[in-house]
Amino acid sequence: MKLTTSQLKEMIREEIQKLNEAFKPTVVLAKWDGGGSQHKPFSQKHFKTEDAAKKYIKQMIQKYKLKRLKGFWGNKKTGVELTTNF
Repeated sequence: MKLTTSQLKEMIREEIQKLNEAFKPTVVLAKWDGGGSQHKPFSQKHFKTEDAAKKYIKQMIQKYKLKRLKGFWGNKKTGVELTTNF
């Protein structure tokens, strides 16, 4: 079976769409619960684009007065941490 250029392009578009649907940028806000190293998420949001997620991150950094810690954003005084999957 020989594929035409238009058929091949359509197959590629479908595969790219599947990949885009599978990955959703996610931002999680969690609060440290004191006992051991337990963090309980209190807010988790999924976004269509990384730009929208980054805009939300900037808002949360200001709202919760987060600072850059070792690999994540957090506030040591309040125990709030912000993590992402991208």
